[in-house]
Amino acid sequence: MRDKVYFQKLSERYFDALTTVAEERELRNFLLHTKDRDFDEIKAVMFVMESCGRRHDVGSRKKNHGHVWRTIGYAAAAVAVLMVLPCVRYYKQQQEEKIICEQMMLFFDSQEPVIDEQMIEMIN
Repeated sequence: MRDKVYFQKLSERYFDALTTVAEERELRNFLLHTKDRDFDEIKAVMFVMESCGRRHDVGSRKKNHGHVWRTIGYAAAAVAVLMVLPCVRYYKQQQEEKIICEQMMLFFDSQEPVIDEQMIEMIN
């Protein structure tokens, strides 16, 4: 029977992706049956990785490779959106200010004759 230190070292090797398929099976089997509280964090992380399909075994590395590129693509798209968003907001703000200025100019241009007439009446 292997001891606690062996499985701790094996789990470190697992997270460094240095274990064989047989060693991973042995580690999984040990974690399924152990009641030792020192392995609770390792169990949690390992089983989350397993459930997400991010195994370190040789057969699934090709699958993970595509997953990594897809994740990088999503991250790049998110960065691009975050970079473009302020530009769009700035452009919209500029357009709104331009429209407001045009409307004010139209308003004051239409009011000029009325103001001129009122000034003439005040002077007379």
